Amino acid sequence: MENYKEINLLEKGKDLFTKNHLKKAYEVFDEITNINPKSSEAFFYIGNIFHIQGQLGKAVKAFNKVLELDPKHTDASISLSVILNDIGRYEDAQKIFDKANDQVKNEKKGIEDPHVNKKFSAKHYELAEMYFSYNRYEEALSEYSKAIGLNPEHLEIRDKIAKVYSKKNNLEIKYICSSPEKLKIKKKFDVLLMLEIVEHVDDINLFVKQSSKFLKKNGLMFIATLN
Repeated sequence: MENYKEINLLEKGKDLFTKNHLKKAYEVFDEITNINPKSSEAFFYIGNIFHIQGQLGKAVKAFNKVLELDPKHTDASISLSVILNDIGRYEDAQKIFDKANDQVKNEKKGIEDPHVNKKFSAKHYELAEMYFSYNRYEEALSEYSKAIGLNPEHLEIRDKIAKVYSKKNNLEIKYICSSPEKLKIKKKFDVLLMLEIVEHVDDINLFVKQSSKFLKKNGLMFIATLN
């Protein structure tokens, strides 16, 4: 009977959480932990509620409880590492994240979460942003590269990588993140380089046609792809 009640409460709590009724959601999840002190899922949502409310100390405690109950809870590891990174505990954040990353790599069947790569990508991206803000360009490049490798759809990362190289080499380069059809510049160029881009484009013919508008007469366009 208690197990049935716990399942119903968990569904109720998730629904309240999704609707952003955090106070009521917390009360439901707290009730679950009284019924079952080993409910890692309830503690996970409690951690998220505290995180959203800015109660970071309580959030850290809740996520640590999740990992105590379920050491392979990937989402809790990522959430905890994000908070620790935000409060300046960078080494602790990195250790927790690396441990979760290693667990994913060592899983023979993989983690049953279709979004896990994007979650790890987001974490690498956050670390890269932190390194970049402190002018630690090599570390930033390493983390940005890991982020784009895990989530190739996050094209903004490529722009970030270019900016790091610009800063690193003291180059004055203007970067614009835009598709050619939306790019509003009158300047034309002698050479256009399309490196590892076309594999991400839906309509290659349209992309090439729109890009060619920025070529001078007798200009050259180089296109290269890994695919």
